[in-house]
Amino acid sequence: MDRIDETAPALPDDITPSDNAFLVGNAAMLYEQKAQDTLIRAVAQLNRRTDRPVELVICGDGPERPRLESLAEALGITSRVYFAGLVERRAVYAMAKAVDAFAMPSRWEGFCSAVAEALAAETATVLSNIETFRELYDGATLYHEVDNVDGLTGCLEVLLSDESRREALAQTGRNLVEKKYTIRTVAQQYSALYDDIVG
Repeated sequence: MDRIDETAPALPDDITPSDNAFLVGNAAMLYEQKAQDTLIRAVAQLNRRTDRPVELVICGDGPERPRLESLAEALGITSRVYFAGLVERRAVYAMAKAVDAFAMPSRWEGFCSAVAEALAAETATVLSNIETFRELYDGATLYHEVDNVDGLTGCLEVLLSDESRREALAQTGRNLVEKKYTIRTVAQQYSALYDDIVG
């Protein structure tokens, strides 16, 4: 949490968004599991619905990158999708603080540190409606069904059009991470569990 707080908002090198762009962030390896294809389709759809440019910053690399780049090109949004490649963790923190919304549309997932980091960065977050995310973050994010482009587009549109909702969700996410997922909190939980076991 401290490292995130100490990091200034910034996008990875060589990324210059359009004026007044609504920025969506994602940080994950480019695997089928992570469903960045769903996210790219949602960004394309949202750009057709609004006059404000909607742009996507993806930090990460992997075998799906050529297919994702081809998808962005086929949808006519190459200039709206930035593939940053692999970056240092602090660059992920900085990106999460610089974007307007963070999205993780995973098809399946364990504990995803990038989601916790985005919430800690006080960035409104949209997640796929999978059991892991519901258990960890329910009430602190917006949800869409897995692979549902319309649902993800709708969630992003809510955050784009309703600044007060976006800010409230960002604060709720930050509060959740402070309450449940800081190192100190987890250590206290383990200590309490140990006391219960040996007590």
